Amino acid sequence: MKIIRLFLILCIVLCVASSCKKSEYVNLIPADATFVAAVDMKKIAEKGDAANSQLLGLMNGYMGLVVSGSDKEKMEEIVSDPSKTGLDFTLPVYLFKTKNDCVGMVMSINSESQFEDFVNMLSQQGLCGRPVEREGLKWSSLLEDIDFAYDESSVLLLTSLDEEGGAMSKVEINALYAAEEENTFQATTHFDKMSEQNKDVVIYSNMGVLPASFAKKMKVFLPSNVRNADVEVIASLDFSAGKAVLQAELYSENDKVQQALSHGSDNFRKIEGRYIDSPAKDFFVWGCCGVQGEWLLNALKQDEEIRQMLFLLECGIDVEMMIKAIDGDVAVVLPNSFITSDTNDLDYIVTANVGNTDFLADVDYWRKSMKKFGIEMSAVGKDAYLLKTEGYELQWGVEDDNLFFATPVAYRQNAFSPRSEVLRPYINDIKNSILYLYVNLASLPLREIAMVTGMEGFLGDKLAGFESVILRIEDTDKFELSVCLKEKNKNFLEILLN
Repeated sequence: MKIIRLFLILCIVLCVASSCKKSEYVNLIPADATFVAAVDMKKIAEKGDAANSQLLGLMNGYMGLVVSGSDKEKMEEIVSDPSKTGLDFTLPVYLFKTKNDCVGMVMSINSESQFEDFVNMLSQQGLCGRPVEREGLKWSSLLEDIDFAYDESSVLLLTSLDEEGGAMSKVEINALYAAEEENTFQATTHFDKMSEQNKDVVIYSNMGVLPASFAKKMKVFLPSNVRNADVEVIASLDFSAGKAVLQAELYSENDKVQQALSHGSDNFRKIEGRYIDSPAKDFFVWGCCGVQGEWLLNALKQDEEIRQMLFLLECGIDVEMMIKAIDGDVAVVLPNSFITSDTNDLDYIVTANVGNTDFLADVDYWRKSMKKFGIEMSAVGKDAYLLKTEGYELQWGVEDDNLFFATPVAYRQNAFSPRSEVLRPYINDIKNSILYLYVNLASLPLREIAMVTGMEGFLGDKLAGFESVILRIEDTDKFELSVCLKEKNKNFLEILLN
């Protein structure tokens, strides 16, 4: 909650900034920061036409609730022209997290006198404490638990994420202002990599500080002998016509780890594209990757739920033999039937290219052995079978050299619906990837979903304009996530903010 309040109070000054370049105020970021973000708010404001946006009107309305008297007019002027705060809007805003669990924000000051007037106004409104000068720095606090200090050239805000660590932020601020340049983030190779990016937002982080659940999923794409803490991430977010694109690259300052990352894609192969025409019309999700079965089996076993499912299937069917036979593209399609379904079951069809079909020789034995586990398997066509157990059915089989697993609903939709053309424009990108995931938001009644979930109105209109979400992995150390709009001629931010 502290971070949210920090952004609410300071949103009026996060309006414009420029590209990553060296400046003294960046020296206030510690060299061992575990997360750093540089935000080019000037580009963001221009792309989103912020000066004429609904967001600006909302901000002015919000300021009218928290600011009273003659200061209300001053605050509205600052919202419209943030240069009146005295902050330097030719440089980026930096957000960062320290190893001691403090979150900070640092900005450059262009006019100390104007900035002091701004702080005094906040103080009069009860939004911050009255500044006190100590050892060349002027100190204050926002909402009591967000400390900040400033001198003639910079302002640093810091708050501790630890409820018991209130004094830690003051100690850290003193240490950061006293740090030598060679001990700051600006002196690291991470900052150099950030400076190479020319995007709206540039982010550095260490994988070791990512949430455990997310890091565990990422581990699938890393060599088994690589620790998360040895891997760094540089990501960028850019808003353009019709889409927002998040790109991320993994790297390491450890030569051995970097070499392992460079060979991380050895377990994958580029997608051949044989299943690009496979999804039925109005599908919800299509995903594909190029893999070898032995690696895929080991990767699946890392997920506890999948491992348990494989164990149950192994009671009557040698599913491991089937997975090991996979050699090439594996595609997953989720139909949008869950919208009309009266159950919580997830329908799907998985199709995979197999190098051999030797496992079919054991089908008769499987059919007999399954009965003692309460599972029936009956033939429904040539090399096609229906598995039945209490409350669940699954169809599987082999067509040519394609192995498939499907729920009955997904199988019927795939068999009797026309093919989708949605993926055709992305063929080149798909074939240059080792994993590609397309979420077809245009197939969903997003406006109706927004109304049912209570998000109608402003947000509902925005959701209705979304076309797709695309995850693309070119190599195991390069990721790209795109959110695309139906209106291709308008900037993503322009649609989002207006």
